[in-house]
Amino acid sequence: MSNAKEVTRWDVKGCAAIVYRKGEINFKNVPKVFRIGTPVQLTEELQSAMLKEIKRTISKNRRLLKKDTPLWAVFDPILDKVSFVHSDQFRGSFYGKNHHFLSPPGESFRKCQWGTAYLKSKCRKFDKFRNIKLRKLDNITLGDPEYWDTFKGKDILIVGAGPSAKEDNWKNIPHDHLWTCNEFFHFEPLKGMKIDLACMASEVQIYENPELEKELERNPDMRLAFEVERGTAKYDSDQLKNFLKQHPERGCLFHTRYRGAIGMAARMVVLAAAIGAKNIYVVGLDGRGREEKDENVLNVFNNKKKLPNWFKRMKDPWQFQLTQFLIFWDHIARIARKNNSNVYNLGQGHPANVSSCFTKDYFPWNEEVEKYLEDPE
Repeated sequence: MSNAKEVTRWDVKGCAAIVYRKGEINFKNVPKVFRIGTPVQLTEELQSAMLKEIKRTISKNRRLLKKDTPLWAVFDPILDKVSFVHSDQFRGSFYGKNHHFLSPPGESFRKCQWGTAYLKSKCRKFDKFRNIKLRKLDNITLGDPEYWDTFKGKDILIVGAGPSAKEDNWKNIPHDHLWTCNEFFHFEPLKGMKIDLACMASEVQIYENPELEKELERNPDMRLAFEVERGTAKYDSDQLKNFLKQHPERGCLFHTRYRGAIGMAARMVVLAAAIGAKNIYVVGLDGRGREEKDENVLNVFNNKKKLPNWFKRMKDPWQFQLTQFLIFWDHIARIARKNNSNVYNLGQGHPANVSSCFTKDYFPWNEEVEKYLEDPE
C-alpha cells in the first residue's frame, strides 16, 4: 500500500488549502495554512480579496466551471501572501511559463500537441531512436520499455543537485538502483557509488566530455536517459546525435506529461513512479533559495551555473515555485497510489527544501526511513 495520502474535497496540504471546486467556494480550512504565530488572519478583507482572485481565475479559465479541478490557495509565510494554482495550467495555454503539464487533466496526453505524433517526429532526428519501440502510458511515454521494466518493484534512490544532497545521511538508505542527473560527474559523493541511470537535460555537454566519459567507464551498466525535445539550439541536438553515435548502447528516452519548471529531478520522480518502483527516495529536489542569485547558485553539481532568465524576470519567483511544487507532489501522489509506490522526500526539513511542508502531508516517513536518516552524532 502506498504512503501517498489522498486529497479530500476541501483538503489542506502544508501551506495550501483547496478553496474552490466546480462552482463551490469554501474558505473553512484556509486558517489552517497560516503558520502559528503569523499576524495573518482570515479577515473579511482577506476573504473579499481571495474571492475576487478566485472569480478572476475562473473568468480566465472557464473550464474550471465544468471540471472538478481543485483550486488551491497557497500561503507564503515570509511574504504573508496568498497565491492560487490548479492543475489545469498546461503548455500552449495563456499561463505561459506557469504551466505544469503538456495536456490538461482528463484529456489524452498521447493525442495532445506534444503527444505521440510530436515525440515520433523528434525521434526521427536521431538514428538510435528512429524506429524505437514505444510504450504509451497515461502520464509518460517510454522508449525501449523492456529496459524500464527492470526497475518495476525496485527501490530507487534519486540524487538531484539541491543543497540537501550535501548531507551524508541519505547514503544510509538501502536501494536497488541509484539515479541522478545532469552534471552529476562533478559531485564527489557520487564518485564512489554505483550509478545505474543519469537523466540529462539539454544544456549539459554530453559529447566529448572527459568527466562524463570517466563515469561511463566506471559504471559500465549505466545508461543516460534523454528527453528528445532538446530545446531550440542546434548545439543540443548535435550533442545528442554525436553521443548516441559514440555510445549507441547507452542511450534511452522518456517523455513525461508533467513539464513543470522545477527541474530534471522532478521528472525523474515522475519516471520512477510511472514505471512502478516500490520505494522512491529523492534527495536534492529542493528548489531555489529566496536570496539565490547568479553569484551564489545553490546547485551542488555546478555552483557556477546561472539562474534561468525567466526566473530572474519574475516578480515573485519563489512563490511561483511554491505553487509549482504543490501541483507536482499532488501529481506524484496520484501516480504513486495507482502504482502502489512509496515516495520519500529525503531533503524534507532541510532549510533549502522548498516543498517540505507539502511532502510531510502527502508522503509521511515511516520509522525505518527516520532511523536511516538519524544523525549519528
